[in-house]
Amino acid sequence: ELNILERWGKNSPYKSLSVPLGLRGQDDIVYLNLHEKAHGPHGLVAGTTGSGKSEIIQSYILSLAVNFHPHDVAFLLIDYKGGGMANLFKDLPHLLGTITNLDGAQSMRALVSINAELKRRQRLFAEN
Repeated sequence: ELNILERWGKNSPYKSLSVPLGLRGQDDIVYLNLHEKAHGPHGLVAGTTGSGKSEIIQSYILSLAVNFHPHDVAFLLIDYKGGGMANLFKDLPHLLGTITNLDGAQSMRALVSINAELKRRQRLFAEN
């Protein structure tokens, strides 16, 4: 049993974003922590076609969702492969929205909104 509500209650994104991502051995869990004080906040997933890039991103999103409340961690998915990945998460309470290459003009509007939010957050950080 995952005890999701218990996990949401005890995990704080202000301290860590560490979540299990896979296994290195039978009992050796691999964790990824994209908190600014750990491995992140920036990253790159690269590989050849079929190497598992989408699978690792999907696993990471689900692991974050299981371990952090939707008020603490949310996702805006940008999917330029026709929306296939975005559709997997359409019912996830953490999902703010999706942008796909099928959206056309909506993509530019979403990017303008993202840029405005980044500027707002920079201003808030500068004030505090």
